[in-house]
Amino acid sequence: MKQSDRCYRDVYHGARMLLVVVLALLTGGCELFAFGRNTSGELGDGTTTNRSIPTLIQGSSFDLVSGGGTHSCGLRSDGTAWCWGENNYGQLGDGTTVDKTLPVQVGTETDWIAIEASAFHTCGLRDPGTLWCWGGNNFGQIGDGTTALRTAPVQIGTATDWVQVSSVENHTCGRRSSLGNFTAWCWGHNSNGELGIGNTTQQLTPLQVGSETDWLELRAGLNHTCGVRALGFSRIWCWGGNLNSELGDGTTIQRNSPVQIGSDNGWLYVSPGNFHTCAHRVDGAIFCWGNNSSGQVGDGTNTKRSTPVQVGTATDWAEVETGSNHTCARRTNGTAWCWGMNFFGQLGDGTAVARNTPTKVNDATNWAGINAAALHSCGVRGDGSTWCWGDNDKGGVGDGTTVQRNAPVNVGQPIDWRTATAGFRNTCAVALDRSLWCTGSNAQGQLGNGTTADSSTFVRVGSDNDWDTVASGFDHTCAIRTDDTLWCWGDNSAGQLGDGTTTQRLTPVQVGGDADWQSVSASFFDHTCATRTGGTLWCWGTNVGPGGVSSYSTPTQIGSDTDWRQVSNTGLYVCATRTGGTLWCWGANDQGQLGDGTTDFNLTPTQVGTATDWNKVSTGTGHACATRTNGTLWCWGSNASGQLGTGGGSELSPVLVNPATDWKNPDLGALHTCALRLDNSLWCWGSNVYGQVGVASGPTLIPREVGTARSMWIEVSAGGGHTIALPFE
Repeated sequence: MKQSDRCYRDVYHGARMLLVVVLALLTGGCELFAFGRNTSGELGDGTTTNRSIPTLIQGSSFDLVSGGGTHSCGLRSDGTAWCWGENNYGQLGDGTTVDKTLPVQVGTETDWIAIEASAFHTCGLRDPGTLWCWGGNNFGQIGDGTTALRTAPVQIGTATDWVQVSSVENHTCGRRSSLGNFTAWCWGHNSNGELGIGNTTQQLTPLQVGSETDWLELRAGLNHTCGVRALGFSRIWCWGGNLNSELGDGTTIQRNSPVQIGSDNGWLYVSPGNFHTCAHRVDGAIFCWGNNSSGQVGDGTNTKRSTPVQVGTATDWAEVETGSNHTCARRTNGTAWCWGMNFFGQLGDGTAVARNTPTKVNDATNWAGINAAALHSCGVRGDGSTWCWGDNDKGGVGDGTTVQRNAPVNVGQPIDWRTATAGFRNTCAVALDRSLWCTGSNAQGQLGNGTTADSSTFVRVGSDNDWDTVASGFDHTCAIRTDDTLWCWGDNSAGQLGDGTTTQRLTPVQVGGDADWQSVSASFFDHTCATRTGGTLWCWGTNVGPGGVSSYSTPTQIGSDTDWRQVSNTGLYVCATRTGGTLWCWGANDQGQLGDGTTDFNLTPTQVGTATDWNKVSTGTGHACATRTNGTLWCWGSNASGQLGTGGGSELSPVLVNPATDWKNPDLGALHTCALRLDNSLWCWGSNVYGQVGVASGPTLIPREVGTARSMWIEVSAGGGHTIALPFE
């Protein structure tokens, strides 16, 4: 049965091992939960920590994030740089001008140490201190001596002593360090004197600001620039446009060279916005000044301020960042606060109402960093998760949509999923937009992203948006597209990809030229089976084929019957149901898993008993279970870990699990079993070594309800050491 457009119709899987993934129903899509073994990052939560209870997989982790005009960028702990959102000037740095609603990697380098997103261009630093910029360059703001647009990073000069870069709409500034001296440099647009070089001449390459060598901090605003110098114990200096008193010197006079702001000292850093500026002092207080029409100064009024005024009386602020017409800050207790314009939800308080005093973003107390962009905001929490909110017209929030967000949403991968499958040490999932994503072990290329590098967060498989279902085995993955074509990738040593070769594939390859595939099941013993719309059953790889034990590198039909309804395989044996309600199994039978009352190996399909009311069958490593139309659940084979749920020993033929008549949709892992009941409760039993039964510890010999924050489930699929389920929201 094909998956419908609703995420809960079917969950396709192969023999998935050692993790748990749970999908929770949302409007139009599903959240993704995971628990169990995670040694290869197969849970996709950015760690390799095992989980014994369902854990929401919230997206990619970034160490820092920077918001620009309508795009954002971030750095991960592995030194990679990623950007998302509007890309009309190439500001995402991926070599294109195509907008992206989810993060895309900037090149392949792993030595990025800083990144700064502006309105139309982006700059970053790489170890050991080289400077790179890309995107819009109308005024020379990239600094490469031209005004040519750049869709990928270009190095700015040859210097290797850059320690900071700050980019805004049309100009860029940075600091260099040599022998303890810190110099300031700016380039790009200069009609407002924002470069601080004493004139208003545009500059296409970095030019030093004065001759001072004690710059501790340097930030660029829309038409002005500010910095902190060590002279006088950390005093603020600003220059450039001043129509709204954004320089803070008590006037509205443009300054083409740096001027000291007030006489206070002890400033840690300064953050210029469009027409207002804020700064953080060593005593924990924050001050703002300039335009205040939207309350962005945060002093409880909408009055312009020409000199710094303190924001409230708090002295426990940890940082402050300015956007176009709003401000965000973080306090030492881990809370995040924003104020000012909120038309696009950029304050993150769940409304679109402007605020002229600090308003808490949400109840989270683990914010580790915050950034205010033009019309949206982003922040990083202590667990490494990245969150954005506000204007999302071009995908700048990075949640895979263009829907405005008035409250923080997680960044880095889709938040709405159609279906997911867990392999031996990897997980793959189809997003609501029909993009395909995988995470975990990738030694054989089973993630399908063209590499063999493991990933503890989801990586996208190609760029297509036409995937329907996916199934992962031990080291290979197969998926069906919406045009009913079948594609596989990963290990192919036994021909399990079905492409007529035994060549490893790092990206999807089509299985034949047929376009009538209905479902696919990938095992963890180099074996694949699938059904076609005409009711025929086909298998390939190791230990398959009519009447023998061989390997086949292309799909081989099992018999000539055209009434196969559903198939489940682990690679050592296969069970399938027919439309008439009969149940058939074949292959290995050393533990009685074929259910025919013997332990004899069967080379061709053998009927299990004489019943004609079998509904759904699922196979594990050495046991099988199936429901009948009267709602009873039957299991057979090995019971060494309690996976039959009877509390007794192993069985050579089907036995009733318990008297209940409300079972539906059983699904088996290697050594555990899960099933739903008509009240939509979820029950699991058997081995729980990795937490795959959904409880903290210990095996369960009889069915045990999975107790989580969600109590109603609509689909379940269990792997060797994991489980996938779709709970109601």
